[in-house]
Amino acid sequence: MVCILGALLQFTGIEEHSSYWNGKPHIQQVTTIVDYVSGWEERETQPNSVLRLRGGPSLMAPRNDPRYEAWRHAVGDQQKRKAPVYVEFDPETNLIKALYTSLLRKVESVEDGTNGRTVVIFLRAPSYYCVSKDRADSQKMISLLQAAAKSHQEVLVVFHPSTLEILDVRLPEICGRALPNISPKLSRNDLEEIRNAAIVYFEAGKDEFGDAFIAELKRAAIFSDDGAVSIGIWKVRQKGDQADLVRQPPMSPEMHFFGVHLVKKQVGWTVTGDFEERERVDLH
Repeated sequence: MVCILGALLQFTGIEEHSSYWNGKPHIQQVTTIVDYVSGWEERETQPNSVLRLRGGPSLMAPRNDPRYEAWRHAVGDQQKRKAPVYVEFDPETNLIKALYTSLLRKVESVEDGTNGRTVVIFLRAPSYYCVSKDRADSQKMISLLQAAAKSHQEVLVVFHPSTLEILDVRLPEICGRALPNISPKLSRNDLEEIRNAAIVYFEAGKDEFGDAFIAELKRAAIFSDDGAVSIGIWKVRQKGDQADLVRQPPMSPEMHFFGVHLVKKQVGWTVTGDFEERERVDLH
């Protein structure tokens, strides 16, 4: 259903043309935002419905736009799945010009292509996707895709339904909750110490999944997205001189989280113990 809706969403590129707003010439430029949906408000007496975003402006969806029904269904689906939407809008009028959904994908490979493009293959996807190096954030997207290919971590991807150009890549939230921001003081060396401390802990322990955890951590890439840091599928949550390393399980009605507590001492990061958490998730 999401793929069908995505295909219905016509592409509207960055525009610049004259129109009239309140009787004055208006140069229309398009701004892009990627954010989570907090609400969709329809009023029959109003010409526009309102898309409310978690951290961004309220945007107007013209009810007479031929894409309106596709937008409405897509927004409802993204809110239900706790996934962000990619929206292009006029910053002066807040009118939506284009809206795309984000989908969870596993990356199989990331390779250099021709014409300044990077070719991306997703698991069980019949087509090739690409990242254009002309985009300002292309290197960030490529790095995240490469790390996801190594760690087998699912990522949220927005792509143009006609050209299959990738427009946005980011890590999903855990059960709809954003990970706490990572302190700027948490350096790459800190993250390597956290990884190694966890490996040493599992090597010395008798956990039945210890060997699998060790293999995951050894091959995992370290990457971040908007302040959320991961070592493969292991999320880092840090506060001061304490941290948790939490394994992200596959999405299911009952989420089973496993992790280790760490503390930073003079000799570096040390594991102080492990923990398990369970949480029920409404997938409907």
